[in-house]
Amino acid sequence: MAKWNKKLGFVFINLALLTMTPNFANADSCYDPCCDPCSFGGFEIGADFLYWKPCVDNLDYAVVRYKDASEGTSPEITTKKYGYKCLCLDWEPGFRIRFGKDDIWCNWRLNGSYTWQNVTSSAACKHEGTAGITDGYVSSPLFHPALHFTEDDPNFWELTKVTGKYDLTYQTWDVLLAYDIACNRCHSFQPFFGVEGLILNQEYRTKGYVDYENDDVDSVSAKWSSDFFGVGLKIGTDYQFQMFDCLQFYGSAAGSITVGDHDGKYVGGVWDQSGNGDFSAFSDGDCCQFVPGYHLAAGFLYETDACGCEFAVRLGWEFVQWHNVSNPRSFSNWIPGNEYFSSSSDYTTLGFHGLVAGLDFSF
Repeated sequence: MAKWNKKLGFVFINLALLTMTPNFANADSCYDPCCDPCSFGGFEIGADFLYWKPCVDNLDYAVVRYKDASEGTSPEITTKKYGYKCLCLDWEPGFRIRFGKDDIWCNWRLNGSYTWQNVTSSAACKHEGTAGITDGYVSSPLFHPALHFTEDDPNFWELTKVTGKYDLTYQTWDVLLAYDIACNRCHSFQPFFGVEGLILNQEYRTKGYVDYENDDVDSVSAKWSSDFFGVGLKIGTDYQFQMFDCLQFYGSAAGSITVGDHDGKYVGGVWDQSGNGDFSAFSDGDCCQFVPGYHLAAGFLYETDACGCEFAVRLGWEFVQWHNVSNPRSFSNWIPGNEYFSSSSDYTTLGFHGLVAGLDFSF
């Protein structure tokens, strides 16, 4: 009996070793080729066409003081009416280029991108009444009080036209590490983290004219410019759902916080009807500034291959928003009659939303 017990024990030991053999093989396949720094995966390059609608707060370039309105009561009540005119930014094209590298180390992936868009908007506001408080006027909240004439010579307020122009060049870049997590054959997540850079170049101009039919008669002008460059942390995740063999739904959510320096300048000038002029210039301090933001995207991805090269076509919608972005200052201006314009913060919110259409190549 003891002899049979020894034989059965020997059989069980061999069965246990055979059972563990696949695990040893999987362990070798996990740690050997995966973590080999010389084991390279595929490359991926892509380009996106962007058609985004920019949204910027506090772009009031003109204010109109309309004719006084009497309500015909006794005692008589007079209402002063004002109207602010804002620069509305239109849809603008842009582009993004992307690259990716699979399996740089143990299923980690390297991603990178660069985004560019330029935004320009201009408008004009006219007032055809005669100069003076009772008949109305037009001016701008960007005109600094130091540019005013005296109350006895209020040529500054004899404006019948104000123009505004805003120009923004928006650039971002990032370098990210991502790890692919496949929940099952249909769902996969790819969390990522890394570094993002933000570059914002803004310029805002306003001009006021004595004669709205003659743009050569320039009475007052103001120009504000701002340059910001910041670098910070970016973190988020990508998601893919395999709907059919070649069609996927994708989504992405990311948050960033950048820190950098802001260089802002303001120059204003005024001329009277004799050609005498006066200029004022101001510079914002070159101080540390935090600009946080987030990025959301969703769409569809169609994948196929031809001649040994895999490619994918994507179509989606994106939302981008940045907070604490520098904004042109507006001033509490003195005008005859001890009236004042409203003032706004010199920080604002910058956002984009719109269509993205892209093409990816893998090899």
